[in-house]
Formats: sequence, C-alpha cells, structure tokens
Amino acid sequence: AVVGHRDDELPRVVRRGEMPADIHTVPLPDGVAAADGGVHIPKLLAKTGLVESVSAANRKLKEGAVEINGQKITEIVMAFPSG
Repeated sequence: AVVGHRDDELPRVVRRGEMPADIHTVPLPDGVAAADGGVHIPKLLAKTGLVESVSAANRKLKEGAVEINGQKITEIVMAFPSG
C-alpha cells in the first residue's frame, strides 16, 4: 500500500487516474544520489519503503509500474530539476 493512504481510498483513486488527497513528502534519504547528480530510483523506492528491495524496484521499473508526477519512469537514474 502507499504510505499514509486509507486502504479503501487507493483503489478508487487509481481506477480514476486521480492523485490521492493526502500525499506525504519525505526528505531524500541518504544513499540515493547517483554519481552524475541524479537520483537512483530503485534505491529511492526501497529506502522510502515503497517496495521491499532494490531488486523489487528494478522489477517494477521494467514492468512500467513506476510513475513520478504522472509520468512512467523506466530509467534507473533520473535527474530532477532543482527547486
């Protein structure tokens, strides 16, 4: 389940393609920064508890099951604009 969401809300929100009303932000965990200044997405997903492991995160990326701001993510390392 997504952190901080009622179990009955998430399926409804996902079916409608909506954003949950109570999205929580967390600071960027240690160890997820990539050498090029980007963010290592599998490590980010694992360290924030959204998946059980980095391997599970890699599988989710390959399956096309990861979205950030409504965009499917397939890259292992992703650059984010500052600010």
